[in-house]
Amino acid sequence: MKLSKRVKTLLIIGLIIIGLYQGGKYTLNRFIYKHLPELIAEKNDTPYNFTYEDIEYSPALRRLTVSGITVTPKDTITHKNTTYIKGHLDNIVIQGVAIKELFKTKNLKANKIKLNTLDIVVIQGDTVVEQPKEVNITNIIDINTIAVNNAHIVIKNRANHTRLNEVYNFNADITGVHFAQEVKEKGLPFSYEGYMMSCDSVYNKLNDWHKLTLGKVIINPTSLEVNQVSVEPFSKTVNSNNLEKNLLSVNIPKVSLTGTDWGYRDEKHFYLQIGKIETDSTAITIKNNKLKEDITVAEQQPKKGKKKNAKKSNTPIVKVVDTIPSLVPFDLQIGDIKINKLSLDALDTWKTEKMNISISKIVNKAGEQLEINKLFIDSPTITLTPNQVKKKPSNKTKLLMDRIKLDTLLVNKGAFAIHQRKGDKHTLNIADVNATILNIEINDKTSLNKIPFSYDKTKFTTGAIKYDTQKYYDITADNLSIDNKDLKLTNFVMKPKYSRKKTVSMFRYADDIFTLNAKEITLKDYKWDFDKAGVLLFKTELLNINQLDANIFRDKSPTFNMSIKPMFSKKLRDIPFGLQVNTVAIKNSKLVYEETDKNAVAPGKIMFHNFNATIKNVYSGYGQTKVPTTSIAVNARFMNAAPLRVDWTFNILNRSDQFNIQGKITNFPANSMQPFLQPYIKASTQGSISLVTFNFSGNNRSATGTYGMKYEDLRVTIYKKDGEKKKKFLSAVGNMFIRKSTKDEVKTVNIKTVDRIQEKSFFNYLWLCIMQGLKQTVL
Repeated sequence: MKLSKRVKTLLIIGLIIIGLYQGGKYTLNRFIYKHLPELIAEKNDTPYNFTYEDIEYSPALRRLTVSGITVTPKDTITHKNTTYIKGHLDNIVIQGVAIKELFKTKNLKANKIKLNTLDIVVIQGDTVVEQPKEVNITNIIDINTIAVNNAHIVIKNRANHTRLNEVYNFNADITGVHFAQEVKEKGLPFSYEGYMMSCDSVYNKLNDWHKLTLGKVIINPTSLEVNQVSVEPFSKTVNSNNLEKNLLSVNIPKVSLTGTDWGYRDEKHFYLQIGKIETDSTAITIKNNKLKEDITVAEQQPKKGKKKNAKKSNTPIVKVVDTIPSLVPFDLQIGDIKINKLSLDALDTWKTEKMNISISKIVNKAGEQLEINKLFIDSPTITLTPNQVKKKPSNKTKLLMDRIKLDTLLVNKGAFAIHQRKGDKHTLNIADVNATILNIEINDKTSLNKIPFSYDKTKFTTGAIKYDTQKYYDITADNLSIDNKDLKLTNFVMKPKYSRKKTVSMFRYADDIFTLNAKEITLKDYKWDFDKAGVLLFKTELLNINQLDANIFRDKSPTFNMSIKPMFSKKLRDIPFGLQVNTVAIKNSKLVYEETDKNAVAPGKIMFHNFNATIKNVYSGYGQTKVPTTSIAVNARFMNAAPLRVDWTFNILNRSDQFNIQGKITNFPANSMQPFLQPYIKASTQGSISLVTFNFSGNNRSATGTYGMKYEDLRVTIYKKDGEKKKKFLSAVGNMFIRKSTKDEVKTVNIKTVDRIQEKSFFNYLWLCIMQGLKQTVL
């Protein structure tokens, strides 16, 4: 086929253009190849050498490609403390570069820079990082897009080349990069319009014992997403004297941050803003790495030559105050934090499963105040398994420089249990825990206290409470509620775990067995605190016990405990903490005392029905030099047959334990004592007792006073061992010695001095006084 003249001309022109282009391209590339190394060497005042294997520039595409780039430190980097880098880059592609302006003005303008397969190693020395100098940029760099593909970065310790950090397959796209001026609010020597970064995984050596690993990470200007966050010990079986006390494990499948922003205010004050943080199925484990014998210590026996109760040294304990640095040393603002399905195992002691936590509106002003609007804990199931460890009192006090405020703490539908380490069972279970606490604050003053925070109003409710005392009793309650300074416990029950026979067999000495039921127990206007020595101080205006049904049983068959029994005033005086109860009120109650021994047919019963008592001024002696007199006023139906009134007073600070107790019983049928006398004493009484009065005063050694009776036709019957058949002769003889009537008069006697049996209780002491009055009245 013959070409036309016009086509031939166009082909020739095209070939000439292509030839000129290829020739120009070759010439330009030769120029660049020859002069770029000179330019790099001339302008390279860094401590690094930059080399490359090939370079190519395409004028048509305005694309500069540099391949086989290697960065190595210059020989000047020799000091062992200096940090340096080395690395290799497959190629850099600069798209749309203005090559003429680059060589003429040293200004780089390009559409896109792409860095492919970057492999960098950072060797970290011990150089102290100084404040960066102000950036002075004289050249302009404008790049529409910077892309990094498949980068691998490792940071190692210079001393032994231990891996400190590593990032795998890092990819980034940064748009609108402009180096003409410093962006001071970001602390960067360039500005940008946006970015997207990601990597497949991250490794970080947190310390000598722990490592942090991250899975897929995706970052853009307003969000951060991290998968498979993990903190683990390097080895769970490391045996080292220098190994730290606790080892931490954390596993979080996913963490997402949205609405993020950061920067600097006034060129130096860093700030971070986050709209929302959310995690799911977080698991945290803290293991105690101390030696086994250190965490299961038994009570130490006193060393030979030292008395067990030796006096304490008078040398005052000097408190050492440690300052806790700011928890967050920069300005922080977070809208919401949601931690879903949190599981925690702290030292095999505190455990919780699938707890949800929501925190709203966190604002931290560095060095001033951290404020949280609301902390909401949903469905926490917490188990405490205590260690049998006796900690030595610490002489260190933590001083917090921050001020932390939490406006509202909410707990919803929680559960709490104390788990017995030996025996594998719960000793305490509390269901359906709900709580609201307002205005919690921690500051430099509260942080030095036993309770390191203050708070205002509280509201706390629970469902059923079950407590196993592990020895003799089970305690239950339907619910507990606290409303600010008032507390209410409903349907309180304390009952023996075993039968009376088995419980008695477990006693070393004869003792009481209690069975208690109370419909309601309340505290009104109670307060608690700790003094400077860390000792508890408790005060309440009113302790109210309503509809108490109390049974006290004693089997006197076991060996009697011959230890000295203190008076009630001494028991209160010796309480080792501050106690003040202005009023104790026991209402609409019933009290039954049962006593038996091996000779009794059945326990003898003494009963008080419609029992009402008002106790005023219940104090402990801790820190007291003067307290008001304690008074006890009791009204009841004695043996459910006759009204009884008792008034009892003492002062706890009186070391001789002086007391006064007086009482009155009216219109008492003598046969009403049969439930106590016949099965236990194997005797009974008949007759009509119009009045019994007593007024005794004494101390912890002896007592005296008056006893009076008015009665008619008083007789006694004595029974055989079976408690049924009468001993007629002995009954007749006994009645010969009894004065049958006081002849419509109240016979009052001054009782002979009664000596207290120090090894027996106050109620035995009172009984001896009454018995002495009976002897002087009816015999």
